[in-house]
Amino acid sequence: MTILKKLAALESQNRLLRYIPHMDPDEAAKRVFLMSAKHMRWLTSPEGTTKSRVYRSRVRAAIGEYVKGEAVLDNNQTLKKLQPPGLDVWVYKITFTPHARIIGFFVDYDKFIGLERKFRHELEGDAYDEARDRAVDRWNFLFKDSRPHSGHSLFHCISNVRLEQ
Repeated sequence: MTILKKLAALESQNRLLRYIPHMDPDEAAKRVFLMSAKHMRWLTSPEGTTKSRVYRSRVRAAIGEYVKGEAVLDNNQTLKKLQPPGLDVWVYKITFTPHARIIGFFVDYDKFIGLERKFRHELEGDAYDEARDRAVDRWNFLFKDSRPHSGHSLFHCISNVRLEQ
């Protein structure tokens, strides 16, 4: 089974969920951002304090811009490939306070799967490597022997990448 067929099966089983942002009639999804049901519940939950609901709303807006195909600068500020490079693990950065990281993989060009979510302050010391390793373990559990999409740079992974000006 190809990796895209595995992805389709995981989506049909609701093991991975696609984030669909609010879009105006003249907008369309140009990229895909998937995550586990647990992470989707957190992202879309109407529960919590006003502060936490506003924060999640801002995260949804940031991911929504990604899905809508907004330009991403190739400066490691939004998406950065983690070490070691052979694992093909990427981090999607939430750059407003509180800073957060969504660690995952590209399953194909323009298709990102976030498998681990942590606030930046939770990733001190070895915690970043441990979160990366948990994401790798989840990838291996979901996709078995399939390798993620490999790209040496962001240009190989998503459309509408811009050089930093």
